[in-house]
Amino acid sequence: MSRPRLARTLLHAAILLPLLAAAAHAQYSEGYEPPDDPAESIREVNRLIGEFPKEDRAEFVLLPALSKLDAPPAVLRSIFDAIMTSENNPSWPAFDEWAGAAPQQNLIEKIKEVTPEPPSRWVFALPVGDQAERELRDTGLAIEIGSAGMLADAKLDYLERFKTAEMLIHAEATRLAFEGDVRPAIELLVHWVRLTRMLLDHPFGREALFAFRSARDALERMRDLAYTYPGHLGEQDYRDLIELFDDELVRLDRVRFPVAEKEAALQLIALTMQSRQGPDRQTFGPTLAQLAARERPLMMFAEASRWEKIAEKHGGWFDTLDTLEDVFEDWKWRWDLSPFDEALNDPTDYSTLDPAKYALLAEAIDDFGALFELRREVDTELKGTRLSFGVLGYKERFRKWPNKLAATRPRYVKEIDDDPYVDPDLDREFEYYVPMRDTHRDARRDAEPFPITVLMKGGGGSSAALATDLGEMDAMVSAIQTALGNDRDAPAPEEFSSAFIQIVRSFEQAGFNSNMSGEAVVEKLNSFPGSKGNWKGTPEQAKVFALALIDQPSYKKLVVNMNASRPSSVGEIMDFINAMNSTTVAALGSASSSGGASDSFNVLLDDTVFVLFSTGSDGAANWAKRVGPGGDDYIIWPPLMSLVRGQRGG
Repeated sequence: MSRPRLARTLLHAAILLPLLAAAAHAQYSEGYEPPDDPAESIREVNRLIGEFPKEDRAEFVLLPALSKLDAPPAVLRSIFDAIMTSENNPSWPAFDEWAGAAPQQNLIEKIKEVTPEPPSRWVFALPVGDQAERELRDTGLAIEIGSAGMLADAKLDYLERFKTAEMLIHAEATRLAFEGDVRPAIELLVHWVRLTRMLLDHPFGREALFAFRSARDALERMRDLAYTYPGHLGEQDYRDLIELFDDELVRLDRVRFPVAEKEAALQLIALTMQSRQGPDRQTFGPTLAQLAARERPLMMFAEASRWEKIAEKHGGWFDTLDTLEDVFEDWKWRWDLSPFDEALNDPTDYSTLDPAKYALLAEAIDDFGALFELRREVDTELKGTRLSFGVLGYKERFRKWPNKLAATRPRYVKEIDDDPYVDPDLDREFEYYVPMRDTHRDARRDAEPFPITVLMKGGGGSSAALATDLGEMDAMVSAIQTALGNDRDAPAPEEFSSAFIQIVRSFEQAGFNSNMSGEAVVEKLNSFPGSKGNWKGTPEQAKVFALALIDQPSYKKLVVNMNASRPSSVGEIMDFINAMNSTTVAALGSASSSGGASDSFNVLLDDTVFVLFSTGSDGAANWAKRVGPGGDDYIIWPPLMSLVRGQRGG
């Protein structure tokens, strides 16, 4: 955000203009400065992490146990699989055996040890680089920064193990619930949420993205267990569990915006740019090439050539520093605003970053804008879980659903939470109703079950919508063929060649591989220039598409052209376009781990259940008629996980 625009946004009240203007000037007068010693950036991140007594540091308990985890069975490919797989699934025996083995059970006990009730002194304070103690480095899960000492190249290997641990927690929760131990299963998920909250105090954005998503899913899973395994929780169980769902469980108001990547960018500027001038031709290309090719060593020479060309047009010292400052100060400023502040409607400074002029920043910093919505989703899940269990506790005692949410207070909940998606000035609670009882309108007819539609990702993701998308794709291919002509050997026009080389470069930089999760593939696809976040289909289908495309001969041919800075022919461009088309069609039509979750489906709800929902981002209550990622309302009960599993057949 430019400084004048920031000032205009901040100065809402004219009477405060002199005071706020002075404060804004003071904020910017110091500015961002790269360290004289690049190692100082690592020391600064370690200062942010802080120093704590060894007996208070959870990493000394967790990392040794994480390092000994067995690999999950092949059928357990993602967190989606871990949540959706039930005892009725043919994969259950392998699933059950893995979760019950000694290394996995040992980790579960260690997680409980560092996340007790009530919450205690424990912190996750894993240092970066050599400052980590030897016993932590010996686990192979410390944060290594490589021989070049680049913070931007920090390897968060422990985070990958945490993703396996997350699958384990959901697997163990299913095992417990299947045995009738639903309350211990939910309490295990509470332990996990406490652990994710620890991660949010660590300074890396990648950690925050994982922690928020994981906490959100765990909170929904608590409700899913109560829904899927009814009859195992009594009134007192619900009252006791609600006590665990206090706002202190996540303490969202104390989460600060992560800034480790800012220090990484400052270090890169110090390593690759001449002070008060521009890129250092001796270090800029080799250093950035090493960073860009860190997961694809064979691309080192091609990357070096590319970064040498980038250096010619890259922004200078002061412009790059100012842009870095704008990006992070904009994020940090927004982080403290109300979610309903109109200023949040403006594009972030990161979203308007020129990736050519400031390629160094684009390489060092991911888009952490998703953290804002994830934080609100965690808030919604926490409050929704608390209210749901209040309604369920009421039903256990009075053998009927409450007429209103207010009836659950104060015996079950201390207060009826406002909907996080509605401006608090409007004082609007979550929406609640009982199908048939509250939806019946015609006195001459018997009450009928109430239909809701679950719309998965992709604008509803229905088969009809998918067919429309594929039809549009075929039309686009035909139009490009007409524009290029039929002479396959002719050079493709510069605008076409450049556009498709950019696509290939994006795929190469993404480093797609079989070990990458489907969710990570979607994030990268949606971050490509011009993608507009429009992947149609499930994460697993995205992974199928990406891996299939990079294995196509036409793709590899354009990679060769790109590395040699050679123009592509009409035939080469069309072969690649057709390969993109066919791999997309095959992927979207494939059977994936989501079991058809890309389609919409309908559910009829009767008066044996209640419906609790948030209005979602549009702020309008629509009776939860359309829910899910492609829907209008944010459903809390029945849990979306439970509805999807029911559709898939467990």
